[in-house]
Formats: sequence, C-alpha cells, structure tokens
Amino acid sequence: MKKVRELLHLQQLNDHLEVLPSSADWLSDEEPDFLINSGGKPIGVELTEYHSDQRETAREQEQARALDAAAAFYMSDSANPPLIVKVYWSAFARFEKRNRASLAQALAASVGAHVPAVDQKAELDRSFDPPSALPQEIDRIEIHRYESEPNNLWYAPRAAFVATMGVALVQSLIERKDPLVAKYRRKAEEIWLVIVFGRSVSTTWATLASEVGAHRFHTAFDRLFLVSYLPPGALELLRRGSHE
Repeated sequence: MKKVRELLHLQQLNDHLEVLPSSADWLSDEEPDFLINSGGKPIGVELTEYHSDQRETAREQEQARALDAAAAFYMSDSANPPLIVKVYWSAFARFEKRNRASLAQALAASVGAHVPAVDQKAELDRSFDPPSALPQEIDRIEIHRYESEPNNLWYAPRAAFVATMGVALVQSLIERKDPLVAKYRRKAEEIWLVIVFGRSVSTTWATLASEVGAHRFHTAFDRLFLVSYLPPGALELLRRGSHE
C-alpha cells in the first residue's frame, strides 16, 4: 500500500512538471524509494511527506481504515441500498488496529438500523440519542439516501489548522533527508527529493508561502520538488548545492 501511494506521488509530480523519463527501467527500492535507469543514467528518487503531527496522522489514518471496513461490512449485504454517510469522530476516543473490526461492525450496524427512506436523511447524535445507538468513538452520523445516487460513499468531514509552508519549514524537511544522499550515491548518479503535502489527511495540509519559489535551498540533492494534492500542483525548487 505504501508503494502504491508513493507511485501516485510520482504520477502527481509528472502530471504537472513532466520531469520523469518517458522510457526508463523502474526499480522499487527502499533506499532510495525508487531507482530509475534512463539511458544508462540511474536516478534515485526519495519521497517524504509533510505531517504537522505524526500522532494525529496515525489517528486519522486508522479512522479512515475503520470507515472503509464499515462501508464494506454494510455493502456485504446485497439488500442494503447505497448511502452517503458522514461520520463525525469523537475527539477524545482512542483508535487502534486491534479494535478496527469491532468498531467497523458496530458502525455498519448503526447505519443499517437507521436507513432512511428514499431522498430522506437520518441523523444519530450522541447528545440526543441513547448511548447504544452509536459506537463510543463517534459523536454523530448523518445518513443520506438518494434514488439518483448509485454509489456507497462513507467519509469523515475534517477541519484543521492549516500551516504555512515557508522557507524555514521546507529547509528543515530537506535537512532531515540530506544525510541519506551520500549513501544513495553508490546506486544513482543523480538523486532527487520529492516533498509531498496537501493529501486527504488533515495534518498534511499547508499553504505554500510565496517566497519559497524564489529561494535557493542548501542541499546535497541534485533536484528538489514540492508536490501538492490540495490544491493540486508541483514546483521544482531552486538549490544552492552542498558545494557552495
């Protein structure tokens, strides 16, 4: 799953900047993340994702996995109609892999017991409904059913503080990875760093400061890139190089 996500990052980079060789041999690796052999010139690509809070990132990712599992449990019964389900997670609950299946089953059961009529909405709220109506990890559920909507969509609305990705932050992300370059030189002639932000996880959200594009970053990497999903885009950063 990690490699699939990393490939998507590279695709996002190339969609905007077209920097990847059109014909090359690709090798998925761990150090660096990818090796690309283009015309006898090996290129190493290292990817890193920006996260403002690693613990919150892990929490949101586990919530997403539980939600996907709940939707699958619900749709495993072919008699159940497709729904749009909004889940508002409790800010104080713990989310762990060992509890994922039981949470997913309980969520699917709560939704299945409150399927609204066509083109209607049902709501469950911990403040008003009996405790048994909702798993303890959830504050509120909104369930929408539309005759014209054939897809089953379950998601959790997010709100978060959006950090500013300025020069100092970008330089710190580069410096975390810079020590790896000397080791990668044994495998590749050219080494790239790709920094990814703005994914679906709220801790990756950031706005890019305008001065970043004009700044020359100190690095041992041969090329530096920023890749954003929200808003979609990519930028090659200027560099000073380790020899300057």
